[in-house]
Amino acid sequence: MTSPMDAALSLWKRRLEIAASLTLGPDATPDPATFRDEMGHRRAVDGPFLAASTAQRVAAGPRPEASVDELLWHAAAGTLPLDRVPTLIGTAHDGPLYGEAFAGTVEVFTESQLCAVHALHLLAMTHDRADWMDAALRACRWMQDNLQPDNATNHPWGIHVFLLADARGITTAGTLYADSMLMNCQVNLGRPDSLSAYILRHAASCLP
Repeated sequence: MTSPMDAALSLWKRRLEIAASLTLGPDATPDPATFRDEMGHRRAVDGPFLAASTAQRVAAGPRPEASVDELLWHAAAGTLPLDRVPTLIGTAHDGPLYGEAFAGTVEVFTESQLCAVHALHLLAMTHDRADWMDAALRACRWMQDNLQPDNATNHPWGIHVFLLADARGITTAGTLYADSMLMNCQVNLGRPDSLSAYILRHAASCLP
């Protein structure tokens, strides 16, 4: 018998898949080395994210000046040692996943935290690390209470982690947070931009 929680997550999985399909064909596979979005933009996290989320290789490791979200995606892609992960995140307190709260501009801070949560959740799943999973879910609780569910680019990083945090009773408004992110990533084009579509597709694959 399917529980209400499982049914809700299954419905969300389908919603994310449908939203991604507004932009991506069923067999769309990005090239992590050359991907650029509709505006010709390429971010430092794009290569390792697309490699890690589609089981491809990334050509190079992280830049010397790489941010924590970029480093976590490189760990997920296999181009950063896993023993670096605990040094990057705050696992012993409630607060941002990494760094000082509200450091820099709020838009960049928000997106980088969401992006890092998405990467850490994948690392936790892949390597069966309950401590990393707990850190990702607790970061969602802090963001729910302290940050608006949007950022300068409206990329829906970590959308599924908020759904799972709600399902586990760690957050109380994670579903509303996810709903806002799903809507926001479609505002500019009437559909998700290409990076957002790949994020949504991967998020759906992480839901039961």
